[in-house]
Amino acid sequence: MYTMFTLEEIKLAKHLKSVTSHDDVILTHTGIYNWVHALAARQVYKTHNFWLWTYGLDFTAMDEQSSDMLNGDMEKIKKNNISYIVVNVDYEKNKINYLFLSSLKLIIKTKHYEIYATGI
Repeated sequence: MYTMFTLEEIKLAKHLKSVTSHDDVILTHTGIYNWVHALAARQVYKTHNFWLWTYGLDFTAMDEQSSDMLNGDMEKIKKNNISYIVVNVDYEKNKINYLFLSSLKLIIKTKHYEIYATGI
């Protein structure tokens, strides 16, 4: 049997939905199965490149901006109205500036995820 979403992700989606609004934009991992927009029904800054490619969208600039934001570029976080950052600690541990994240408010932490409020 194939598991699309884990119990942890299902619980996180329910909690995230209760503490966020439809207007919030969330910077999250770009895995093909993203529970943030699939289960919590929230806007994400960027999804998996395959989905963008099928619509003919150039995702190169978005990749660069995502990287910059995960490394603390608050100007880009403000420009893109990022309200929350969802970190998959297994997938993104080498892509993130944890010193920057420590300056944000940690709202949820589980075995595989950390969710931060940007204050925007």
